[in-house]
Amino acid sequence: MNTMQRYLGVVGSASFANGVQVVLLPWLALLSLNSSAQELGWVQASVLLPSLLLMLVGGVLADRYPSVKYLAGLYAALALAHFSLLGLLHAKNLQLPALIIYGMVIGAINAFIQPLRERLLANVSNTSVQRSVSWASFFQYSLQASGVLLAGQLDQIGIGPVLALQVLALLVAAALCLSLGEVKAKRFELAAWSYGLAYCWRNKITRNLTVLVAFNGFLHIGAFVVVLPLLVRDVYQRSADFYAWLQLSFVLGTIIATMGLIRRAEVQRPGRALYLCVFYAALIMLAISAGPLLRGLFILVFLWGLLTGVSASLGRSLMQSQAPQSLRGRLLSIYQLALFGSAPLGAIAAGYGAEHFGLQIVLQVSAGASILLFVSAYFLKSLWAVEQSTNKNPDPENSAP
Repeated sequence: MNTMQRYLGVVGSASFANGVQVVLLPWLALLSLNSSAQELGWVQASVLLPSLLLMLVGGVLADRYPSVKYLAGLYAALALAHFSLLGLLHAKNLQLPALIIYGMVIGAINAFIQPLRERLLANVSNTSVQRSVSWASFFQYSLQASGVLLAGQLDQIGIGPVLALQVLALLVAAALCLSLGEVKAKRFELAAWSYGLAYCWRNKITRNLTVLVAFNGFLHIGAFVVVLPLLVRDVYQRSADFYAWLQLSFVLGTIIATMGLIRRAEVQRPGRALYLCVFYAALIMLAISAGPLLRGLFILVFLWGLLTGVSASLGRSLMQSQAPQSLRGRLLSIYQLALFGSAPLGAIAAGYGAEHFGLQIVLQVSAGASILLFVSAYFLKSLWAVEQSTNKNPDPENSAP
């Protein structure tokens, strides 16, 4: 295998483990602990909250120490965290505080993994940014779908074997990291993260893109991770396998979207496509709030996955193309912070809203706000006319702290 193929193996193995987590964590909260909507919001937020504190530091580390050994160690630590959950379940000692702490630990580790993995993509890629990101997204979503399928068999094969395979996948990711070959490290300076923030704010494209993904994280991811499992349990009154199949339909949508991006020529106006994804997602949330039949629900969630696949790939590739080499890790960490740092706040808000106003109102409010954003973007033209191109800004390698 060449370096890019091994990198995709890292992405795929880690995404398989993440697919298991996507189903396992909320279902442990809802079925094993019988959590309320607000408690589920906090459980889902626990995985995402560490991004608020650690993602920027992770971005600086990614720029100063773009090391595959560092990434391998993070995957090994993540495997250890999942193994600790297996120990708690074996001892029959799982309680809500322990589940929240577990979520915070894996969230903290992922806050360092995400910017470093994105940073290393530029070193192993031998094609255009948009195509490289699309290939990475394809492997990510495809293997995540396999993890979701495995987690859907919890009732049949038991939680022990599922967690064991999750741990094994992360150890495989760590081993593949070590086979990539080392990247020359740079000196680390903690204060350097402020330079990335300043650059992101001065650049109109990166600033508006960051605001857009923060909006997506709060209203779309926040609603999705809380509303969907509650719909399955409280409205459709189904079990873990149904939730897994629903998640799988979402992931299949993302896979098909990324395959389409790989096969076609580059999207020349990614900003316009991103805002259209926001608008169409609003229509889907309105349709789900109307209480569709099971077949309709699966179709709507699949379409939501299509939009997510397009927006995730185009957003990441646009930020990659706008980021100077010396600041790429920091700018990508800001991007991830905006997306996943706002998501826990959205999850908590969605849990509170579902508890006091109902799932239908949460979906309708999120949809209404998304439509307002789309209309404002159309008239303000913030990212509407941005074209996909290589970054023409000089790389401030020598001036960066």
